Amino acid sequence: MTGRGAAVPGPGGTPTWPATAADPPAFRSVTREAEVELEIRRSRFIARVAPVAGREGAEAWLEEARARHPRATHNVPAFIAGFRGEWRWCSDAGEPSGTAGRPVLEVLERAGLVQVAVLVTRYFGGVKLGAAGLVRAYAGACAAAVQAAGPVTYRRGRRGRLELPYAAYGPVRAWLEEQAIAILDESFDTGVSLDLWVPEDLEAQVPAQARERSAGQASWQPGPWEYRAAEPA
Repeated sequence: MTGRGAAVPGPGGTPTWPATAADPPAFRSVTREAEVELEIRRSRFIARVAPVAGREGAEAWLEEARARHPRATHNVPAFIAGFRGEWRWCSDAGEPSGTAGRPVLEVLERAGLVQVAVLVTRYFGGVKLGAAGLVRAYAGACAAAVQAAGPVTYRRGRRGRLELPYAAYGPVRAWLEEQAIAILDESFDTGVSLDLWVPEDLEAQVPAQARERSAGQASWQPGPWEYRAAEPA
């Protein structure tokens, strides 16, 4: 089911996402929750953005984000949820039609983001901005928050365990590092166990390369699919 499961923190706090073979091979979202504040003609615009897990996750996050600003003049929400962006929603939250929610949503769409939610809060400062001014203010606040949240591409890969004899540990580990395969954990007993995250396009190579470097003694136990960041945030 698209959008199922919560994202969990990965390296450096970047979320990882459960996946299946039926999900898209990659998607683009943000790495962390972020907030920026802008003052525009005496009005305060506070934009907060976060990665979310599906429509339910987006709705729950927005409810919590709104609760931070119960006295705000407007709390303008938007989200795109699902790995393919199946659910898209926004609201003007009392601003003139088309001047707030839609500009915020369009920032997310232009950035190609999914599994993301944003709330732009406005505290009115006494000076009206006009329709064009509101569009610029809400879109600009959202864009600044998106940049602060670190847009990144997530790629699908396979978690799994590689079992090796000690003699093969050095050559196999060197090959894994050359391929930028994530080594999540290592344990040493009668042999070596490596818990890995392997990009989808390298999955078939791992058992083959490990066996080649271990005289056929290595074994690969594939685990679940998982999305991880494919580039630095």
